[in-house]
Amino acid sequence: MNRAEEENPGENYLRQINDLSEEELREELRRARERIDVVYRNTTVSLWDYDIKNRRIIHQRRSIERHGFGFVIENVPQSLIESGYVHPDYVPAFLEMYDRISAGEKDVGGTFRVRTADRSGYCYERISYSVTLDENGLPDRAIGVSTDVSEEMERKKEAESDSLTSLLNHGAFMEQAASAISRQGEGSHFLLLFDLDDFKGVNDSYGHITGDRVISRVGKCVREISARMDKKILSGRVGGDEFALLLCNAERGEAEKLAKKLVSEIPAALLGIVSARVSVGAAEFPKDASTFDELYMAADRACYHVKRNGKGTWRFYDAEEQNDEETLRLRQNFLSDTVAGGMMGGYLDGEGHPFYFIDAAMLRRLGYDSEEEFVRDIGGLVVNCIHPDDREHVHKEVDRQLSGGRRYAVDYRIRKKNGSYIWVHDIGERVPTFTRDSVKRGHKPLVS
Repeated sequence: MNRAEEENPGENYLRQINDLSEEELREELRRARERIDVVYRNTTVSLWDYDIKNRRIIHQRRSIERHGFGFVIENVPQSLIESGYVHPDYVPAFLEMYDRISAGEKDVGGTFRVRTADRSGYCYERISYSVTLDENGLPDRAIGVSTDVSEEMERKKEAESDSLTSLLNHGAFMEQAASAISRQGEGSHFLLLFDLDDFKGVNDSYGHITGDRVISRVGKCVREISARMDKKILSGRVGGDEFALLLCNAERGEAEKLAKKLVSEIPAALLGIVSARVSVGAAEFPKDASTFDELYMAADRACYHVKRNGKGTWRFYDAEEQNDEETLRLRQNFLSDTVAGGMMGGYLDGEGHPFYFIDAAMLRRLGYDSEEEFVRDIGGLVVNCIHPDDREHVHKEVDRQLSGGRRYAVDYRIRKKNGSYIWVHDIGERVPTFTRDSVKRGHKPLVS
């Protein structure tokens, strides 16, 4: 090879092709087809041409076999949607891909769930388009390439799935929910968080095998409820007994309907295993938050409010009310730093005095790391932390003293986390309510 040939290898190749006789050229093309056939036989790659201006796909032989279509498909992409070829969940992204092609983007693609050639089920395909422009710079034609990635997607799905419930695991749910909100555009989206009330008691009383059965049954119930809703729901297990559901482009009434179903149907599904209730908190995007992280925090605070106010129901996030509660908590924290001993409160009405609050000092004295842990341990009722032999005496003394005033004083034993008891001298006072919800319910908090 001379120096000119070394500098222009492509030009040299073309010169060799031009020097071939017609017979030799046919042989060269035959060998090229054989090479392509070898590639086809050992891969799931398919090729086709897309006439953008006429919205027409012209398939090659392998593509016809792979997709089960004729040589030409007209009215693309609408005809592919109308025929049911694309799974409903993937229709928006599929249409968006073709919009981008029509806009002249050079390289466009995505992964989609589509019908198999015999139409008996679905598979996953990764589709890529390379767009060419005409002499006026407008999109003219595109080469389409697809690869079957079903095995890859199944492995990905398995890695993202929670083993007990078959719902998304925490990482997958958080990632997919944030992505879903960012691409849905305008409209309201609702995040619902719920957990099982007092689930720690299930594990402690019945063992972790029963606990796993409960979690598995809850997952099954969530899937069944989601399937009956008119809108697609993204659902995941985001903690031990904590679950999350995202409802996109929906009305508030639809989110309320979903919350009510969770509260009523999950306890019913658990009958025969345990008696349990769920507390649900919901928040709306963009009304309550501007990012997914903020939305999650809002729903979590709504759920926490339910846990503090009787459990076993649902509520939407209320920014004004939550601010009221934050103000109250700051007051309580200030008092806990200035009052010797510790502070705890419960509601006077309601059997067992539903839990109201506990300060950090009292938590430390009782050996607990968090308010949530203490509330789970007492089942949400203040009476459960009082020694059984002292409960009747405390009840009578508090009622007697409050019937003639706002304050009382009584001695009794209170249980620590380790099961032992300490004597306390309890000085308490009836206090006004601070939140609109507690006023509506007529709750009368007691701080001691």
